[in-house]
Amino acid sequence: MNLSRAAIDYIAISGNSETNLWTSIVERVRSIDLPASDDGKMYRIVEGSDQLVRSMVNDCQIMQSNRCSILYSTPINQVELLPSNQTRLRTNNGMSQIFDAVVVATSPTVSQFFDFEPRRDFIEKYLALRQIHYTCSSKILLFFNTSWWFTQENIQGGSSITDLPVRSIYYPKTTINQTDGGTLLASYTSSQDSIIWQSLSESDAIELALQQLIKIHRNSSNMRNYFQGGKVKHWCQDPYVRGAYAFLAPFQETELVEKLEAPISNIHFIGEYTSFVHGWVEGALSSAIRAAEAITTEPGTVVPTNGIQTISINFYEFLSIAVMLIR
Repeated sequence: MNLSRAAIDYIAISGNSETNLWTSIVERVRSIDLPASDDGKMYRIVEGSDQLVRSMVNDCQIMQSNRCSILYSTPINQVELLPSNQTRLRTNNGMSQIFDAVVVATSPTVSQFFDFEPRRDFIEKYLALRQIHYTCSSKILLFFNTSWWFTQENIQGGSSITDLPVRSIYYPKTTINQTDGGTLLASYTSSQDSIIWQSLSESDAIELALQQLIKIHRNSSNMRNYFQGGKVKHWCQDPYVRGAYAFLAPFQETELVEKLEAPISNIHFIGEYTSFVHGWVEGALSSAIRAAEAITTEPGTVVPTNGIQTISINFYEFLSIAVMLIR
């Protein structure tokens, strides 16, 4: 297809992909196709996505006979594969424990900070973790005491795309009283669009996002009267994630994906970046199912996810699972 430069620019801006034109065409098609599947239905967890984790913790705590325990403030710094085909985990506070299997559930950027030993066994894994394109993302939330987008412009759900630095805006759709206050995702950016916001202070970013929102919604220029504050989140500045999600570069689909998801002996790797559903919770869950199916044939498991807490679970007499969250 021989498109003009103007046509390419129009498609890139309207499709919110202007800074990702260089990425894998397979990734681009997948990012369009997946949200459009299942009749375009999107799902959310009522009262917040953290309810999923809270539910898992609650299930852990009610298990009988201490079959599940949670340790906090236990960051991992070394994962050592032993000659016995077991794995020793060492923490920053000096704790050392041996397990039959390990699941590494961090992001690829965080995983690089683990000292995997013996290193010669992890050469290909380190290479894949270093080379995978793991993009940045930023969100700017603005709080209002009146849902002006509904009361003044009759907007209920959906999004807007612009060539202004805010790039994309997402409007809430709820069943509560729409005239009450609400939170607007005033800017959701990724890649280079995210980087330019990271140079601003939180207060400056919030003010600039509000100014651009007023410019876009000129019929609601009085929104500043309802403004209550805001919050900024830069995923690349999050020490527990150090990035947002995988968005593959050309050839990484064939050269890196198998290396990323492949276990090293009894050490398994999960996360959305090891799946084919990048940037979605679905990808993280599907990779977890893959690892769970694999470890049910092994006598025991440990799961480092990022280091701040450790969950140890015994599902059966022969199976133990530990989760290290936030390095």
